[in-house]
Amino acid sequence: MATAATELPVWVIIFSLILILWRLALEELNLPKLKTRWTTLIGLLLFIFTYVQYRTIWGQIESATILAGLISISILNYQTERDHRILILLGFILSAMKPMFVIDLVWALPSFFCLVGLWISLIPNVMANKWRYFGRISLYSLPLLALLFLLFPRIVIFQSNRYSTGISSSGFSEDLNPGRFTSLVQSEKTAFYVEFNRDIILSDSILANKDLYWRGGILTEGNGFEWKRRTRSGDSSNNSQATTDANRKRFSPKFDYSIIMEPMDHRIIFTLDVPSQLKSSAIVADTSEYGIIRVPAPLTQQKQFDFAADPSFQSLKDSPLDPVYLELKVLPPKTKEWVSEITKQNLSVDQKIKILERFFSLSGFRYTLNPGTYEKNGLDDFLFTRKRGFCEHFAAAYATLARALKIPARVIIGYQGGEFNSIGGFWKISQRDAHAWVEIARNNTWTRIDPTMWIAPLRLNISARQFFGLSDNDQILFSRDNKLARNNLELFWNQTTHFIENLNYSWTVFLLEYDKEKQLALLDEFLQTDQLRSLVMYGIILFLLYVAYRLISIYLSRKPKRTVLTEVLARAESELLKKKITIKKSATPSEIFELIKTHFPQLTISDFEKIYDNENYIQSETKKISYSEQKKIKSLINFN
Repeated sequence: MATAATELPVWVIIFSLILILWRLALEELNLPKLKTRWTTLIGLLLFIFTYVQYRTIWGQIESATILAGLISISILNYQTERDHRILILLGFILSAMKPMFVIDLVWALPSFFCLVGLWISLIPNVMANKWRYFGRISLYSLPLLALLFLLFPRIVIFQSNRYSTGISSSGFSEDLNPGRFTSLVQSEKTAFYVEFNRDIILSDSILANKDLYWRGGILTEGNGFEWKRRTRSGDSSNNSQATTDANRKRFSPKFDYSIIMEPMDHRIIFTLDVPSQLKSSAIVADTSEYGIIRVPAPLTQQKQFDFAADPSFQSLKDSPLDPVYLELKVLPPKTKEWVSEITKQNLSVDQKIKILERFFSLSGFRYTLNPGTYEKNGLDDFLFTRKRGFCEHFAAAYATLARALKIPARVIIGYQGGEFNSIGGFWKISQRDAHAWVEIARNNTWTRIDPTMWIAPLRLNISARQFFGLSDNDQILFSRDNKLARNNLELFWNQTTHFIENLNYSWTVFLLEYDKEKQLALLDEFLQTDQLRSLVMYGIILFLLYVAYRLISIYLSRKPKRTVLTEVLARAESELLKKKITIKKSATPSEIFELIKTHFPQLTISDFEKIYDNENYIQSETKKISYSEQKKIKSLINFN
């Protein structure tokens, strides 16, 4: 239950703890147990609350919620061996759900230990060497486990579409409000992994942390610090490519990369801000709006997407001439006055861009996660008074000033940089890497502008985990540096962390890549000759014969063994029946002995009692009668 608790709602965790503590109180204080009708009512309420929260009971989280509650109720009602086995069955299902839905080595190990504990609890405590027995059974099951993984059909497990727009559990949403990203970067959760094609030589700029911008949303409707996404009217066609047919001919991929998305509550697949095409995926994606790739429904499991990219490509589909990029709400007084002073100078676009760069570089702005509270249109307070903010404040302010100076601009939200794993050769992008920047129109094409580069370049040159791991004073002190010096202990710790993350990443890629197509290809390769087909057929027949043999052996072993005592008693009963002496079905051996004494006085009844005591009560090997002696006594007993 603890392994599943990380994804369960708080109310079911509290509910489960109350029932378990209740059971403990019943044991320790000898309180009266709940009647069946009350536990039935509790179970019914569990289903109702789950349905009210999710509007369904089908899906990973919903079923895990119900299972956790049912396990708690089973613990409360635990009495018999049957209850024990039902409880273990529910535990098996709950423990198997975590690694099944979350392809993560971190959860595979705890779930494995949970399953081992459940198996051990099924083995009777009186059994000698129970761990040896468990180990032997486990070794026997490994070949079958490998066979099932390699050959068992890949199935898609049902999932509920419980997600909605807005702030998601993974943190990303397609709007910008004061403080939104500040709270997002507090999370250490992984957003996605990226691996570039090793067969292609990439330029240093592409692999540099400062140039890895992962686009996730384009916000075109701004009001100070509050920016929103506006869907373009009449543009709802589904297309699995990021360019139109006319533009696709000009697209010549320069490199490839793959993205493994973690489960998410939104529909966006993050890509580099250079033009990218979706190469292959089992999910049809919609890339009709601003080149942002969306899937039909949020991902409930990890999924890999392959892309081709061309940094030199310029799409004709997304023109900066759209008037939406100049729309502007009413500016606050000081901001409006500053814009008026610049506008009076009749400067060119390039000159205005230079002025904006100098303004953000030399005005004493400070990059901080704790800038205080700003209103949605608190530009005056931010630009001319406090001058403290996070990437969202700088991006929103820059885009607003650019539009006020008649430069088409839009705010881009997504992730920037990441942490490169030197052992596995991949990038890990976490929620801490969430970022906002700007794109402006320059020479009729979109150009990336990131004001954070002028205020805190260190944040863009190292991973967010490293940057935010610094103290507040160090963030301010080193924010304008391009590199961060690290001691040997930090390097060792990073290498250790990278080694563990590489194991987890390799495990994830292995499971994701071994799909139905590779499974069928393996079968085709294995079964391409008649000899192999015959071998498989004979193997299946031998396996079925072995199973039949084991079942017959188990059945025969359950039959009561015929001992000397049972043979003598059976013969005595037969002789008594010949004399028309009725024997009750519930008669014990002692009662039968008394009947024999009465009707067969010539027999030495002590011989019967001697055999009976030998087979039922005597435990010491030195006192037992040997089998040959028992046969001899049996031969001396004559009812005639």
